[in-house]
Amino acid sequence: MSFYSGTIERGAEVFIHELASHLGLHHKVILIQAGSNTRLRTTYQTKVIRMAVNWETCGRKLSIRDRIFADYWSRSIGKFTMRALKELDQADIVVPVDGGWESLLARLRTWKSGANMVVTGHSGMGWDDRVNLFAHPNVFVALSNFQANWARKNGFGVKVVKIPNGVDLIKFSPSTKNKQIKLPGPIILCVGALEPNKRIELVIKAVSKMKIGNLVLVGEGSLNKEIYRLGRGLLGERFKHIPHVAHNEMIPFYRSANVFTLPTVAWEPFGLVYLEAMASGLPVVAPDDPIRREIIGNAGMFVNPDNANTYAAVLAKTMVTNWGEKPRLQAVKFSWEKISSEYEKLFVSLRKK
Repeated sequence: MSFYSGTIERGAEVFIHELASHLGLHHKVILIQAGSNTRLRTTYQTKVIRMAVNWETCGRKLSIRDRIFADYWSRSIGKFTMRALKELDQADIVVPVDGGWESLLARLRTWKSGANMVVTGHSGMGWDDRVNLFAHPNVFVALSNFQANWARKNGFGVKVVKIPNGVDLIKFSPSTKNKQIKLPGPIILCVGALEPNKRIELVIKAVSKMKIGNLVLVGEGSLNKEIYRLGRGLLGERFKHIPHVAHNEMIPFYRSANVFTLPTVAWEPFGLVYLEAMASGLPVVAPDDPIRREIIGNAGMFVNPDNANTYAAVLAKTMVTNWGEKPRLQAVKFSWEKISSEYEKLFVSLRKK
């Protein structure tokens, strides 16, 4: 179940599409979503739960109502889940993606139907994943060793396994064509939702300290206006903001850049864009935290992005370093063939019990 699929293409929605596509080659997979857009030529079935949703309000400041799942989006996910519950009765494995009411209500239904429930750690280490663990799924899938250790300490005895996100190595490749961006090089690429937890303003401030280098920012969110004003104010013509690019159209943007960066918060559970950048041959500059180090390895550099001068110096050094095949080889460790195989083994083992 993925409420946002069919409308939004963030990391979690891309993940569930790719996982369903690979598992659908050998198993019956049904994706239940609220978004009306369905993909063509998939290996899985799509069930759309049609309901009135104001998608224009997606991306908002958090409040106490989020904690008790009383905000607009939590209530919408709850309504979506209630209408989807009857679809779960024939399932062997149920994977709720959105957490909150979706995990809690799906767990009640799977206890009744006898199905197994698997929750993936896309919510990140914090309140939402604590609730996911409280729902007591059969298995909680952590995306990193760091998150796995956290889940075992906070998991109410839930079984925890680690399976990271995957990347399509054919789609994202150094051999694909680039995008003609009307900015002189070198190009620093940042891809992410314009939300507080992505800390996009830190990239802009760092690039403003650099003598050379232009910033291309791809993404949209609740901070659209603020980020655009900051980018134009500090960088002027050195800044280009592209609000929305469909996921399957992102490939040439990676190929047009010299370095990729995203200064997300430490509790961000993964970061699919890092894999896509490395698969495309790009070195990465990322926050110095355990999860980013596990993802990126020796395919980039790490920094405290709060220090604009240091961040700028690391970006500049990364651009002139010869990285060779390191980014691509790091991405190969996360191929979807490998990741989907791990999920398939997990699901088959649960079904046999």
